[in-house]
Amino acid sequence: MLWDNGESELAYTLLNQKNPPSWLYEIENGATTIWENWLAIKPDGERTNSSYNHFAFGCVGDFLYRKIGGLVLDSPGYKQIRIEPDFSCGLLYSKLSYESCYGKIKIEWFKQDENIY
Repeated sequence: MLWDNGESELAYTLLNQKNPPSWLYEIENGATTIWENWLAIKPDGERTNSSYNHFAFGCVGDFLYRKIGGLVLDSPGYKQIRIEPDFSCGLLYSKLSYESCYGKIKIEWFKQDENIY
């Protein structure tokens, strides 16, 4: 919602910061699935009574696919797609694949100097 409402810089800040609230905070604390809330494990290491495999922030995965990877759905089942990565995301490289009912979709890009390949 942030990116879609003109706050792309804030969206990337929240994605990349290592302190809560942040999706990267979960990864830095060993997460391999999405937590129910930003502080399922508190900064002091205390584990809360939260789900550690929850869809609560699944929108972040969608954001990674749509904005950083650039996979945009144009018709149901990904029969038609657009590829529109946001190269201002701060990354130098992105690679994704998605197995749609119409076949595998693969998108990869990288920056080198001022060029994007």
